Amino acid sequence: MGTPPELVDLVEKYQRNRNSYESAVYNETQLRREFVDPLLQILGWDVDNAAGYAEAYKDVVHEDSIRIEGSPKAPDYSLRIGGTRKFFVEAKKPSVKITNDKASAYQLRRYAWSAGLPLSLLTNFASLAVYDGRVPPAPNERAAKARILLVEVDELAERWDEIASIFARESVLRGNLDRYTDLNAPRRGTSPVDDYFLREIEEWRQALAADLATRNPDLNQAGLNYAVQATIDRIIFLRICEDRGLEDYGTLQSAAGRKHVYRQLLELFNQADTRYNSGLFHFATEADRGTPDVLTPRLNVDDSILRSILERLYFPESPYQFSVVSAEILGQVYEQFLGRVIEIGPDRSVSVNQKPEIRQRSGGVYYTPSYIVRFIVERTLGETLSRVTAENLVMGGKGRRRIRVVDPACGSGSFLIVAYQYLLDWYLAQYQRDVARWSKGRSPRIHAASRGDWRLTTAERKRILLDHIFGVDIDAQAVEVTKLSLLLKVLEGESAESLQLVMRILRERALPDLDLNIKAGNSLVGADVWTVLDEIPDEEAARINPFDWSREFPDAMAAGGFDAVFGNPPYVYRNATEDLLRSYYEKQYSTTQGNFELYKFFLERGMWLCKPEGLLGYIVSASFLIQTSFSRLREFLVRSGVIEHLAGLGPGAFSKATIDSAIIVVQKTALPANHNIEVRGPKRPTELLRTTPYPVPQVRFANNPDTVFDWRLRPEGAKIVERLLGDFPPVEEGFEFGVGINTGFIRGLLTADSKLDDRYGPMIAGDGISPMGEPQTDGWIMYDPDFVAKQGDRGRSLPQKRLLTEPKILVVRTRNLSLLRRIVSTIDTSGGYNLNRLSNIIARPGRELYGLLGLLNSSLYEWLFSTRYFDYEIKPVYLRSAPLADTEDPALIRLTKQMDRTTKALQKSNLNTEAERLKRQRDGQQRALDDQVFKLFSVTSEERKHIEWQLDYFAQNPDEPAATESFALTLAATDQRTRVGGAAG
Repeated sequence: MGTPPELVDLVEKYQRNRNSYESAVYNETQLRREFVDPLLQILGWDVDNAAGYAEAYKDVVHEDSIRIEGSPKAPDYSLRIGGTRKFFVEAKKPSVKITNDKASAYQLRRYAWSAGLPLSLLTNFASLAVYDGRVPPAPNERAAKARILLVEVDELAERWDEIASIFARESVLRGNLDRYTDLNAPRRGTSPVDDYFLREIEEWRQALAADLATRNPDLNQAGLNYAVQATIDRIIFLRICEDRGLEDYGTLQSAAGRKHVYRQLLELFNQADTRYNSGLFHFATEADRGTPDVLTPRLNVDDSILRSILERLYFPESPYQFSVVSAEILGQVYEQFLGRVIEIGPDRSVSVNQKPEIRQRSGGVYYTPSYIVRFIVERTLGETLSRVTAENLVMGGKGRRRIRVVDPACGSGSFLIVAYQYLLDWYLAQYQRDVARWSKGRSPRIHAASRGDWRLTTAERKRILLDHIFGVDIDAQAVEVTKLSLLLKVLEGESAESLQLVMRILRERALPDLDLNIKAGNSLVGADVWTVLDEIPDEEAARINPFDWSREFPDAMAAGGFDAVFGNPPYVYRNATEDLLRSYYEKQYSTTQGNFELYKFFLERGMWLCKPEGLLGYIVSASFLIQTSFSRLREFLVRSGVIEHLAGLGPGAFSKATIDSAIIVVQKTALPANHNIEVRGPKRPTELLRTTPYPVPQVRFANNPDTVFDWRLRPEGAKIVERLLGDFPPVEEGFEFGVGINTGFIRGLLTADSKLDDRYGPMIAGDGISPMGEPQTDGWIMYDPDFVAKQGDRGRSLPQKRLLTEPKILVVRTRNLSLLRRIVSTIDTSGGYNLNRLSNIIARPGRELYGLLGLLNSSLYEWLFSTRYFDYEIKPVYLRSAPLADTEDPALIRLTKQMDRTTKALQKSNLNTEAERLKRQRDGQQRALDDQVFKLFSVTSEERKHIEWQLDYFAQNPDEPAATESFALTLAATDQRTRVGGAAG
């Protein structure tokens, strides 16, 4: 990048007057104006908002500070892209020696860790320190703790590229900061704030549950779960309000220091109801409010347990800085928290176990990453708002519109939080176009804040929430968390004074009651379920919890439905849906087919909930894109509206999960002629927002066999596939297919370490297969259909023996989408018995196995299975339908056998020089094989260019630009220096 001359001038200015700047009289404000602001501007950040962006989209936010624990409780600078925090910068006056000042380091680390920011900067300009925000902070730790880079002013110009390659605005936009974070997994001793906080509230839940169950013998399991969560929610809400300056700091801590702690808390909760309303603190019957909580006020709770919880929320015990903990982070915590339920044993002992419906899901509960939520909200709600003005939405009379959005499986509220923030930003931008109009009158919509910025009034924030945001979840606890998150979002930016103003002048509480907006129920099952099901126990009926959309949201449904439906519905794989609802789903949903994955029903229900011209946006499992058991769903989608956006994300979108996922956005309207879907195929999920879309005609999907969504095929590629499938027969005309032995639940009975009798053959498990390599065996396995049949449901039917014993091609079935190579196949002539992780292919009379093996190992087939048949499983159904060239072609057979011999020799080679020679030989043979396969399929030079270009595109490694790699190496080396050097400090 080179060192900018402005930086050289800034450094020289500091060095010329260093003594003056480092004196006690030179303060932090002066440093920020003279040095830190210019430093950030050199990095490309718009410190003064010269671009005139709306408040929500400013590059740099100079945080409003409140003083708690004797120091400001907001970072000096929040650096953002598109309104999303990327890192903090905390400034200290030069007389504070940040190289060894524990307090400064602890302050910044608490901000960064609590906000979930992996990296942040601390500077007095004499030094600049980069800290790892993933390391939980603790008081009195050395200043060097979690510091991964320290640059003194004298070396700042020399080492500028290290800083700019990550923290320059352009570098952040290119994804360098995110990529660095992704590539450098947290070191030992790190713990993201959501994981850490989750462990804490899990401990609180366990302790509170055990105590409440013992002290309150009449409390049943449902009441216990409610009481524990309500208590935790109320404490967290008030503690966050304290750090935001809405409640007196230390109020909860003061309650912990008295006798009868729970009685003290109940007083605070009742006081909170007079201020906030919200339903969270609803204890008395009032008109136009839901059912009050009469359970928790009469409970007995041990003082010591509550004291322990409350003490962990305050300095110095607490590592949290609640003023910067976002609603999104709380959502991540609660999404996992909600996956478990308290159960009471016969002796009143308690245990916290995973909920049955969570055990059925693929791996558990996963919070949707914010960039995915933003993408979907912008393309549903954002598109809807682009058609209206604020006047359409807030003025009375004939022209007024009501825009309503809903998440039918809202969980902890991640989509609704982002949608609400989107609405707040949109309204503010609209009102700022005519400040004179919207800031005056009896009900102003905006008011001037302390820094001169315009902000929405509290009353307007409440109105926007109640008018527009709706949600449903089958889990009543999730509904309460969604409400909590939205209420905290209402309070963002408010002060104690502004809330008092609302109460005094408007004579109303600060927060809305969300009982009519966020509701508990089963979005997929209506009241008509009782016309399908026979009598069922009350417990089952409560679990099904039918939801009548027309009765629960009468205004929305009378208007034709919702303007936008979005979310991340539960996937629930492999027939996990309860048997008693199968008949209902089959009757009510046209997409019922194969396994009862719930997300297919959510897609159909979502389109039903949309009003005409409404938009549906979901992230779901990618299994629906080409698998045969989803053909009805694909047919439903292409005929129900216009598919506006489709993004295949592959695995890795969800933390700690390898679910292959996809985003789809559909508008409920007639399909215009020549409509193209905007398709995105990011190389990594985090590249979604930066990936350029390409067009795919929707009619192509509609006309494909089985309505396959072959989204990875560009228009040129689709023509090639259409020609290949039209001009050549399918593979199944020349070959037979099967799968190996499925051992079911009797693997221990079928397998052995040695050949016990003639029924046993060598076992080929599947994990020892390489392209054209020698199949590896692992013990022995019995082939005896009669024995297996006697085991009943514990066993599985065996394939025909000849499919196992004849010479066969073996193809690995499971290929995670993150794996570059799609097809792994080889020939087995040993007569070994392979397991069902492998598909078997044997030749029909007159056909040549080696010819087919050559096709399977060619670049053309790699391309086909990276585009048309792009699935996590290389299924026989795909292999059967693939195009078949002349497998008896002598050149094809000769080249394939050459590669086969070379590969097996390479497997056995122990000499490096020999291995290198064989690799080069195999590469040359691969090119010759590709040439012959392209020739057999009559692939033109232009077609070949496209195929090879796309394979190269898939093979590119976008993870590590040179600048990021340089910085990563520097950080690794610096981290080693600080750990070694810091030990003495």
